[in-house]
Amino acid sequence: MEKTIIALVYPRGGDIKQGIPLAFGYLKSNTDESKYDIKVIDCTLDNIAPDSSRFIDRIKQIKPEVVGVTSWSVNFPEALAVSKTAKTINPNVTTVLGGAHATVAAEKVIKNEEIDFVFRGEAEFSFSVFLGELKKANPDFSKVKGLVYKNGKGEIVFNEIARIENLDDIKLPDYNAINIEKYIKKGHNYQIYNHDIKRSAPIWVTRGCPYRCAFCSVPQVSGKKVRHHSLEYMMSWITFLYEEYNIRGFSIIDDNFTFYTDYAKNFCREVIKLSFNDVEFNCPNGVRMQRGDYELWCLMRQAGWRSIVVAPESGSERVLKSLRKDLNPKEVPNIVKDIKKAGLRVDGFFMIGCPGETREDIKKTESLIRKCIFDGLSITVFQPMPGTLIYDELVAKKQIADDILPELFGDCRKRRYIHSTLKDFDFVKFINDLRLIKYSDNPMVLIKKGIKLGRKLPRKILCNPLLAFKILIEIMKSCTKRLTFFFEV
Repeated sequence: MEKTIIALVYPRGGDIKQGIPLAFGYLKSNTDESKYDIKVIDCTLDNIAPDSSRFIDRIKQIKPEVVGVTSWSVNFPEALAVSKTAKTINPNVTTVLGGAHATVAAEKVIKNEEIDFVFRGEAEFSFSVFLGELKKANPDFSKVKGLVYKNGKGEIVFNEIARIENLDDIKLPDYNAINIEKYIKKGHNYQIYNHDIKRSAPIWVTRGCPYRCAFCSVPQVSGKKVRHHSLEYMMSWITFLYEEYNIRGFSIIDDNFTFYTDYAKNFCREVIKLSFNDVEFNCPNGVRMQRGDYELWCLMRQAGWRSIVVAPESGSERVLKSLRKDLNPKEVPNIVKDIKKAGLRVDGFFMIGCPGETREDIKKTESLIRKCIFDGLSITVFQPMPGTLIYDELVAKKQIADDILPELFGDCRKRRYIHSTLKDFDFVKFINDLRLIKYSDNPMVLIKKGIKLGRKLPRKILCNPLLAFKILIEIMKSCTKRLTFFFEV
């Protein structure tokens, strides 16, 4: 029987050091290889524009019957361009879009003529069902969980969203299909702090989020119920990567790894039993601070964690309440203290520029950062995300357009929304000043940062006394400003 050829396309817009198209690895391993031939085109890894001759040549060479594309909201235009190019080459090709943006904005996505089908939720099993129906003379797409499509009358049909109850039924992702070796070679190292570890890979332990944060769409994407793999499954997965791929850094990409605290503790105990003393684990998406205790932090340190990411988001109770972030900022310093006492560094994630936020609220965030003395600090400027409560509220108030998409989160100068209370606020300056707070409160962080920066400084700077002097003057200005801050408070 001739195989159906499928091209899975990862559009540009990802960060090679942080992201890998793990979803494609899942689709590859959970699809019958005797019936389907899946080819992955990674436009992020190979920097391929969707309208370029390179992409066109790849599609013509593969000759797929189905083109599947995944997308976040930030790179949806790229995903749409991929589908458009595929349709231009072969008008009869079937185009499918999945991923976070497809899940939260399915109705808008399916209205694009370049998109034939949309998948919401988890497609590891339903994708195969879809491919089977697609081959039939009279397909019954109502059988495909998570599928969104237009029926014969032109009406949009939303099938029940796909949520896999028993995660252990899912086969391990195919890391070869997603070219893990090339990612490692190009520097994939998602928040692994031991720089001697050069080989890291993502793993996924739990799915789902029960929280109600108004700025986040994760509950819509992966469901509110937190599901997890068995410990046996996870230890087998870790051992497989350790032995077969020589992986020593494991990035747990969950949003709620510590939600079931006892499970997280037992996970650590099982890892310790493996006696892999040369590994590091981390949770780069952060952990819920309240879902942990000193015993857990100690177990994580013993199992191989070197840092913990926490996300207070704001130091203002008023802002946290408006964000529906169920957290009392007064609890944060003691939790951070306990984590550090366990021998772990602590990275803090914060967000400024939220709807209704004032300068006074931002000062409270600054105060909380000072109290905690974070080892690492990440500050983003609020952006309205499709599929979130805040997004819908801003659309209803006509403060943003209903088709707005966020910019990349790493650049605070690129933002699509600024609340009226902060129209003249200098976000860049404020973020730089906050980083200075971190360095001045923690000399060791400053020393380590200086060493790291010194290694990267171009030779022309080191050989240019005038430029070096200017840099020194700027540092002195910043330090003077910081000292003034100390005396003011």
